[in-house]
Amino acid sequence: MKNLLFTFILTLLSALTSAQTFSNISIAEASTVCSIAQDEQGMVWLGTEGGLYSYDGYRTIPHNTSANGTTIATRIHSMLVSHNIIYMGTERGLLVYDIRSGRYKQPLGQSPKDIRAVTLHEGRLWMGSATGLYSCSLAANDIRLENRQLQNVYSLLSTPRGLLVGTLGGLALRLPNGSMRRISIGNSPQPLVNALTPDRGTQDVWIGTEGALYRYDWRTFQPVAPLAGNSIKSLALHGDNIYAGTDNGMFIYNKVTNTVRHALHDSRSARSIANNIVWAVFSDRWGNLWAGTDQGMSHIQQRPFYTYTPLSDITRTGDGNCLHLIFRSTDNMLWLGGTNGLIAYSARHGFLPDAGADMAWYRQTSTTHYMSHNRVRRVYSDREGRVLVCTDHGLNIYNPQTRQ
Repeated sequence: MKNLLFTFILTLLSALTSAQTFSNISIAEASTVCSIAQDEQGMVWLGTEGGLYSYDGYRTIPHNTSANGTTIATRIHSMLVSHNIIYMGTERGLLVYDIRSGRYKQPLGQSPKDIRAVTLHEGRLWMGSATGLYSCSLAANDIRLENRQLQNVYSLLSTPRGLLVGTLGGLALRLPNGSMRRISIGNSPQPLVNALTPDRGTQDVWIGTEGALYRYDWRTFQPVAPLAGNSIKSLALHGDNIYAGTDNGMFIYNKVTNTVRHALHDSRSARSIANNIVWAVFSDRWGNLWAGTDQGMSHIQQRPFYTYTPLSDITRTGDGNCLHLIFRSTDNMLWLGGTNGLIAYSARHGFLPDAGADMAWYRQTSTTHYMSHNRVRRVYSDREGRVLVCTDHGLNIYNPQTRQ
């Protein structure tokens, strides 16, 4: 009986430790997130069934208005960010968005409709559509049809050996000389290739198909047995983990230990993945995982967006102050102003006080650090470096010699 109880506890602990805790983000105007990308500044961009959105860490922002004021609401299948420009493969064709200006640019020539995949290869933008494989020179704005036989293209991947093309009818490789070579996946009828992603550190490729996940070393296809029977819609890598988005939740496969974890939606838990239909998975530059589902976006935060410092760690007291401004003067003094006075201390190496630094809290009630009013509106520094503090009862000028 004891052994049975011990085994049950171990199984329960194993299940708890393998469970994934998600934060879920809903978008009021669009439920389905089809593609995810990140720009040079770290902003996360979401391609949805209702157009383009950005996510800054705590809210989603729509970017669906054209230069003439019309609404651009179309399903965005794939996205590529390059030099602050977002290239989007959509049902309407190619859309181009300038991040810095916040405006859509004119289409690059006559783009095909229903573009499922976009990537950069050999200095050109490549687009996989329902009607064939296309490419475009970003400098000349010319769009040309590269291959009409490769129709219903769902995925693209630039490799040193050429451009891998995943289609409804299987896998193909466009060689550097422009010729096309079909690649057979096993002995079965060629499946739909939904997703392609490189294995970092090797030249291998992970291939997600309608029914299996393969590791391809350019000689043989090695299927991942635990994922057999699942439609792999999207793939992402981080460390030794391969994240696979499917119609049956998200799988996390560790290529070293050969173990699989399965994230499924649980209506009893707000911290489970938002929906079992996972259209897109994406690992950002900090290792945070993003999953685009039929019911918004879910993410696992490997690194927090913010570092929180309690005010008591700075002041060593329990008094509060609703802070409205932070100002750093030329002598590396940090000034925190709010509704309960002004806090000042030396902070050369961050936001916490330097070792041995004195902290001063200027308030009306202080006998040692008096200030005319507790409500601080602004803090300035003049040409001579003097700190000027604006309160509800006038201007206060700081004297660094007396610290008054």
